[in-house]
Amino acid sequence: MPAKIQGKFLILAISLLAAPMMVWRLGRTLSSEARSVIVRDYLDAEQTILYIGNVDDSGAPFGVVMYDPSRPEALRHYAEASRMRGQELIASGVTELYVWITFRRPLDLRTFEALVQQSGLDVKRYFIRVRGRNGARVTISGAPEGGMLIPPEPLNRAMEGIQAHENHQAELQGIFEVSGVVRAEGYRKLVQDPRVFLVDVTGSLIYLNPAFQNKTRMDWKAFTAWFQIQGGPGGPFWYMEDFGLEKFATDR
Repeated sequence: MPAKIQGKFLILAISLLAAPMMVWRLGRTLSSEARSVIVRDYLDAEQTILYIGNVDDSGAPFGVVMYDPSRPEALRHYAEASRMRGQELIASGVTELYVWITFRRPLDLRTFEALVQQSGLDVKRYFIRVRGRNGARVTISGAPEGGMLIPPEPLNRAMEGIQAHENHQAELQGIFEVSGVVRAEGYRKLVQDPRVFLVDVTGSLIYLNPAFQNKTRMDWKAFTAWFQIQGGPGGPFWYMEDFGLEKFATDR
C-alpha cells in the first residue's frame, strides 16, 4: 500500500487483489490508541453502528465509525441513520455541522466545485478516485490550498506520478468523498442531492458530547480544523465499489 506525499496531496495506491473486506465487529477489541476513548456511542437505535471519539497524543481530535460493510442494505442503513441524526441535530438548534460525505459515484472536478458552492460547504479534505490500467484503485487525498479548492499543480504532479507507474493508462474518475463544515441550510441541500449517498455527522455528535467537552475544552474552530474521521479501510465508498455502484444509484 505505497503512499507518496506531494504538497497537501497524498497518493494512496491500493491493489484490487488486496481489497480489504473487513466487517466491523462491535465486540472486537479496540486498538490501544482508542481503548480509553472519550466518547463511545451508537449512531442508530438498533445499536449496529458504533462510533468513538478521542484525541491523539498531539491533542488532535479524531473519530472512528464501525459499521457492517458486508451487505448493501447495511450501508444504506448507515446512510439513513446518519440522516436521522443530522435532522435531530438541526431540530435541536445546531446551526453548523461537521460532515463526512460519500457520493454515489465519483463527481468530476467541475461538478464537485459547483456542489461545494451551492451548499456552502467549507471543505477540509477530499478524496479522488483514479483507476489503474489493471483496475487497481488509487486514491488521491487533497485539501484546499492558496484560496483554490482543487489546486491544479499538485494534482497534476500526482497524476504524472500515477501515469508513469500505470504506463499512462490511468483514469481520473473524480471525487468520491469529502469532509468539511456546513451550515444547516447547506446540510439540507446535501442530503436532498441525488448524487449524495451518505452525509455522516459523527464529528458533530462527538464534539457536542458533554464528555468530550469536559475533557478537551476545545472550541469548534479548532475541532473542525483538526478533526479526522475513519470508517474502515477505504471508507464506505470502497465497499460500494465492491458491490457495484449501480446498487447505490438510488436509496432502494
